[in-house]
Parts: sequence; structure tokens; C-alpha cells
Amino acid sequence: MIFDIENSPSKEEITAVLRHQKSRIQHCKKRALFSSIVLILLVATTSLFLAGMPLHSLWDRIGKYFLLITYAGLLWALYSVLLLGGAFSQHRDFKKTYSDEEK
Repeated sequence: MIFDIENSPSKEEITAVLRHQKSRIQHCKKRALFSSIVLILLVATTSLFLAGMPLHSLWDRIGKYFLLITYAGLLWALYSVLLLGGAFSQHRDFKKTYSDEEK
């Protein structure tokens, strides 16, 4: 261990935490992928209401609301990707702190 702490976790606890972190990373990957796909579909749908597209005549009625939904999808995708980055960072820091190699 890097730190010589009196109440340092046992190897079983470290393995359990690493297993949990890996499952959390997998969950965050699926969530980020799903939210990115939804964002792409929302952008594609909203683009049908832009000038020169077939549904532009409906822009004032419903098109601008699709734009707000697309912004919400963007925030959801950004949040999901940031969660994934946080999970990776936490996993990396935990492995660095509790590695088996002495430095």
C-alpha cells in the first residue's frame, strides 16, 4: 500500500469496491451512449423544421418547442458523459491509491 494507515481496507474490500466501480462504469457507458443517441435523434428531428426543410411551415406552432426539447436532451447527454468521466476518474484514483505495488 502507498499509505501505511492503521485502518486500511482489506484486499477483499478493495476487490469489492473495484468490482462495484467497474459495474458503475458499465452503467454510465450505457447511459451516455443512450443519451447521445437520443440527442442525435432530437437534432435530426429539429432540423426538419429549419428553413428550407419540409416542416418549416410549422416552425411557429411546434418547431420552436422541439428546439427546447433538444436543449434538454443536450443537457441530459452532457450530464451523462460527465458522470462517466467522474466514474473513470474515481476508479483511476482508487486504483492509484490502493495499488499492490510499493513506490
